[in-house]
Amino acid sequence: MPIENLYIARVTDGLILVASMEAPGTGGSSRGTHAGDKMDLFKNQAKQLLKKLSQQSTARMSIESNPYIFHYVIENGICYMALTDKSYPKRLAFLFLEEISKEFEADLKLDHGDDWQRQVETVGRQYAFIKFDRTIQKRRRECVCAAVYISVCLCVCVSVCLCVCVSIFMRVPLSCTLILTSHYTTLHSLLSTTTTIGTATPHPPPTYVCM
Repeated sequence: MPIENLYIARVTDGLILVASMEAPGTGGSSRGTHAGDKMDLFKNQAKQLLKKLSQQSTARMSIESNPYIFHYVIENGICYMALTDKSYPKRLAFLFLEEISKEFEADLKLDHGDDWQRQVETVGRQYAFIKFDRTIQKRRRECVCAAVYISVCLCVCVSVCLCVCVSIFMRVPLSCTLILTSHYTTLHSLLSTTTTIGTATPHPPPTYVCM
């Protein structure tokens, strides 16, 4: 999933207001246990990073923690932090966080009106706004669908270009090359979706990268 975990926290003290995490165990019991331990590690890292924030913190930053990256934005005293795979584009991660920040504020204004900021500043309970996780889960699914759509479009474009080139330079009928390429694309898709179970490896400490 493009967005592994997402946290919304108060900047002044790092209190987590909302947490949205990918459920472990989707790939089998042993893989699920390993994935759960791994996510616990990054959850603890996220908490530590959130507690280090202050009103003077950089408003936007990426923090590497191999093989993942924490991205965060700060808006109106609230930090929105996402954990993504290292290969996931930073631009898309920040666009996602900005969209979440707008929706979270809109949701707070709907529930508390002009008093929404005071509600955030005075709440003393973790996950006080956890109901917003439904919106986050919806947006995460949309991210997955968008990523799949882009991958399919790129694959189709490459396949069509390959067919045209083969047809022109080898004088093979275009219909034949389209059939051959479609079989190759199907096989490649099946192979690329196959996952393997790795062994746990130690994670180096996070390194900070200002945007």
